[in-house]
Formats: sequence, structure tokens, C-alpha cells
Amino acid sequence: MRIEKIETFHTDQLCVVRITTEDGMVGYGQTAHLFTNVTSKIVHRQLAPIVLGQNSDDIERISDQCIDTTYKFYGSYICRALAGIDTALWDIRAKRAGKSVAQLLGSNKTHVDIYGSSMTKEITPAQEAERMKALQEKYGFRAFKLHVGKGVGKDLDIYPGRTEEVCELVRETLDDSTELFVDPNGAYNVDRAIELGHLFEELGYGYFEEPCPFWEMEKSAAVNKALKIPVAGGEQDYCLAQWKRIIEQEAVAIAQPDILYIGGLTRALRVADMTNEAGLLCTPHNGTFNMLQIFSIHFNAAIPNPHPFMEFSIDQDHLDPWTKGFFPPIEVQDGKVAVPQEPGWGVEINSEWMAKTNYTVSEV
Repeated sequence: MRIEKIETFHTDQLCVVRITTEDGMVGYGQTAHLFTNVTSKIVHRQLAPIVLGQNSDDIERISDQCIDTTYKFYGSYICRALAGIDTALWDIRAKRAGKSVAQLLGSNKTHVDIYGSSMTKEITPAQEAERMKALQEKYGFRAFKLHVGKGVGKDLDIYPGRTEEVCELVRETLDDSTELFVDPNGAYNVDRAIELGHLFEELGYGYFEEPCPFWEMEKSAAVNKALKIPVAGGEQDYCLAQWKRIIEQEAVAIAQPDILYIGGLTRALRVADMTNEAGLLCTPHNGTFNMLQIFSIHFNAAIPNPHPFMEFSIDQDHLDPWTKGFFPPIEVQDGKVAVPQEPGWGVEINSEWMAKTNYTVSEV
């Protein structure tokens, strides 16, 4: 069915995309969060003229055409905007089939195992260990990720020795069966990353995420090849050609595409296919409380090579207060979240939230 209308509803932090086809079918998606006044304009000024009038079921072709047509502007913002259109079209495709997106992709999973992802580096080691223990007892988390380091590529820490202190204390506090991961957001150069990597190996950590600046994939490749602990990464990488190079250089052992940074579900699924062919695991980057959580759950449930645990932030109140009231919170039970079974994404955005947003429409 022909795409008739593209609408955006945005605050400073979130932008919902609603697409309507000629038969009245409606799909909801979301662009990447933050600076959405810019992203929303890209949706309407650069992408809507390409998308309007096309067949809503031609998602893969539309995705490629949006990238190819805007090649002189190729970059993060195009992909962040495209993600809103792409995810809305997947909502329509699944609703038209009477299936959830995960079911449409061949999945019959009802739940996904998650890890509690700490998003702050300023918390003290004692506080971090205490809250992870409490969250484990309350929600049944069987895995957690810590954030460490400071800055990008400077070999710095919040204070000297914090990384070693927090990683050792959390390991001592939690049961040995608890999986632990660590993420410095590219804080280190190769030598320091390898030095800390050996410590993480001794402590039994499950993977070492983005040890070096992501744009210097040769450094992460050197770390990955020097350590036994797997290196994970890729959340910032939106270019599929770059993903090919990442895989060829063995820069990661675990791929972490972000569905909203990379340009939507269509392009994230291609990364999952590429990494599966290379014998690598894949898990979505999912660090915020918005529709990305829902998209990531469907993605993780459907891909053939998922990591055993999917990321799930434990810091909404601290970092994402602007997401409150956006849609019903996802419940965690026994360290798992449910895969929505309703047609489409299976989530309803709060109409009161939408009524308070900035509205723009593009039509055929």
C-alpha cells in the first residue's frame, strides 16, 4: 500500500514517527534520541520526499534508497532520521501480517534474558556493588555491566585505580555464577586496554566492550587478538561498509549495533547476518528507556546469533527522567523481559505525551 503521510512528534529528546498508508494502516517508529529538532527536520526535508508515495512493504528498498539518494550527506544524522521511518514501516508490515515483528522474522521466543547495564561512572564502587546485589535479589538479574574509565583514548579514570577497585569489588560481592561485563566507552589506548583486559580475564569477566576509540578499529583489533576475553563493540557504527571492515579485521568478537544509530531494523538485521556468517555473536546496544528497548527485544529474539544476554539500563531515574510517561515501563522478572506478542511492535505510546510534542506532517 502507498505511503500517504509521515508525521513526527518530538520533544528535545525524543521523536516519534507515524506513517499512514492509503488504506489507513498506521505504523509507529522512533528516531534516535537527543537533538531531535534536527532529526525531525531531516525526516521531512530530506527523507519524506523519497519515501512518500512508495509501497510501504518495500522496506529494504526504501532504506537503501534513502541512503543512496542522500549520499552527499551520508552520516549519522541521516541514519538517525531513517531509523524512525524504517521502524514505523516494520510496524505496518507486521500489523498487516497480524504478527509481532519478532514473529514476522520467524521467532517464537516469549522472553529474552537481559543484563543490568550501569550507565554511570561517577557512582562509588561500594554503591555500585550494593545496588547490583539489591537489583539481583529484586529482579533476578544474572548478569551486569559496569562502566569504567574517563574520556576517550586518554587512559584516564574518574580517579586513579577506580576501574580496578569497582571491578574487583563487584566480582567479590556477587555470586560467582553472575556474568559480568565491562565498558570504558573507548577510554584506552592499546597497551592500557590489554593491561586491564588481563585483569578482567583473571576476574572472570565475560566481555570487554569498546576498549579503544571506535573510529580506530585497528586498536580494538589489536586488543581483541591479544586477549582471551572477547572484545565487543559497534554501537556507534552506522556504516555497513565499515561493519564489513570491522569483521574482516577481527576488531570485535561480539557485535553491538544500535538499531536507531544505524538506520533502523533493516540495517541492524544486515549486521546480524554479516556477523553470523563470520561466526560472531550479536547483541543490540540498548542503553535508554524509549522505543529502542522494544525494537531491541524483537531484534534479539529474532536473530540467529544472539549473545545470551541483552543490555537493559538500570539508570532511568538518574539519566533518563525525560522518558517517564512515554510508554508503559517494561517489567523485569527473573532476569528476563517479555517479547511483545501483539501485532507490530506491541507497544502503545502515551497519547498525553504525544499531545505535548512539536508536530510536523508531510503528505503526498
